[in-house]
Amino acid sequence: MDALTEDVEDIRVVSEHLATHYGYHIALIVGHSRGSVTAMRWLCTSDLGKHVRGFVNVSGRYRMEVR
Repeated sequence: MDALTEDVEDIRVVSEHLATHYGYHIALIVGHSRGSVTAMRWLCTSDLGKHVRGFVNVSGRYRMEVR
């Protein structure tokens, strides 16, 4: 399993635990740097992630000029 897949699995385990044991509904995900990529992948591939209403991408690169 690669590192990104392991990170997504971590989000899955924690989010399912919070939903199952505490009744939490995850309304917003905030990701920084690599966490932004991981969060986006989780949002697009998980059942719980498909119901999240907001995502904040902090310091994720959109474009970077090569000099």
